[in-house]
Amino acid sequence: VEAHVFPQAEHGFALRALDGTHGQWPALAARWLAARLG
Repeated sequence: VEAHVFPQAEHGFALRALDGTHGQWPALAARWLAARLG
C-alpha cells in the first residue's frame, strides 16, 4: 500500500493499494499516525 499525505486537503491523506488488501489500511494508517504524533 502506498500512502500520500496532503496537508491542505480536507481528507488529509490517501491510500492506494499496490498489492495486498484494503483490509491492511486501518493498521497502516494507525501506524503512520502513531509515528507522526508519537
